This record gives sequence, structure tokens and C-alpha cells, in this order.
Amino acid sequence: MDPATAALTVGAVIVAKGCALLALLLRLRHERARRRYVVRIAQGLGDGQELELDDDALRLRITRAGAGGAASRDDRA
Repeated sequence: MDPATAALTVGAVIVAKGCALLALLLRLRHERARRRYVVRIAQGLGDGQELELDDDALRLRITRAGAGGAASRDDRA
């Protein structure tokens, strides 16, 4: 193998590993930001409100219970 081919191969491997590491770091950062977002929304819920999270996509549905049937946070299981 000639030196130019060896250098190109080593360089390509280093770049590939660097890109894989960057992708992993970006994914971890995205997951951490998503978790903080969901926690902030959950902390802002009032009595009688529920938060439903779909893990496949970041879709949130906040529902309010009727005034007569609203359970307090102490009554929930």
C-alpha cells in the first residue's frame, strides 16, 4: 500500500469516528433539552390537568378535567 493511500484511509477512519461522536453528542444534547422542556411543562400544570407525552414524536396534549370531576393531586394514585 502506498503512503498516500494509507494516509487517506487513516484520515477517513478518523473523520468517520469524529462524525459518529459528534452525532452522539448532539443526540444526547437534544434528549437533555427535551427532558428539561417536558419537566418545565409538567411543573406548570394546575390541579385537574393531565399531561400526555408521546415518545415517538414530541407531541403534548394537556387536558383539563371538568370542574365537578376534577381530582386533586392528593387524590391521584
